[in-house]
Amino acid sequence: DISMVKDYADICGISEKELHDYFDESVSELGEANDLIKDEGYLKLKEMYDGYHFTPNSVGVYNPFSLLNAFSDREFKDYWFETGTPGWLMSYAKREPIDVDFFTLGDADLGTFVPANPSMPVVLFQAGYLTIKEVWGQDMGTIYDQGFPNREVSAGFNRWLANAYMRPGTDVSKTSGWAVACQRSPRRGDTDGFMEALESFFSAIGYDLTGSLV
Repeated sequence: DISMVKDYADICGISEKELHDYFDESVSELGEANDLIKDEGYLKLKEMYDGYHFTPNSVGVYNPFSLLNAFSDREFKDYWFETGTPGWLMSYAKREPIDVDFFTLGDADLGTFVPANPSMPVVLFQAGYLTIKEVWGQDMGTIYDQGFPNREVSAGFNRWLANAYMRPGTDVSKTSGWAVACQRSPRRGDTDGFMEALESFFSAIGYDLTGSLV
């Protein structure tokens, strides 16, 4: 996997320099279609699709699939999960609780995958859902702090994980509505609406999710 070799750290994506050098006109058109000036378009693209780092202190790269689709559609959408989420990843996700905001891996673990006893952080990193956020050292070796690369992956993964936990037969399209209600209700001072959405979400989750592969 040469993408984790420093000389090739940007081979799997589009760098900030490449974005400005080769896609400036596309950024302008995307911004105009969304009532944004060009600088605002660049910032929105960075928030949505940038942030992948494959080696310590490497240049960040954009997801080319999402970036090119955004230019084609002239919309800022979540394209990442259109590529498909493998069923085996859902099985791993149900094995144990997941702290979806933060993972830490040692140097020896980063490129290792043991199918019989998979490490969820390693699986997510190698599948492209996590990226290197910070690197620091200690006597036992290098430590990698990992997290979601951008808003697109973070939002998409959380939606997918919520749907994966739903009880069979649940209308998974409702999970997005419950999530939106949980965000909007407190802003409106609607405590009852918040509790109703939260209770609806939890009541749709099964009680037999952990302990074995599903």
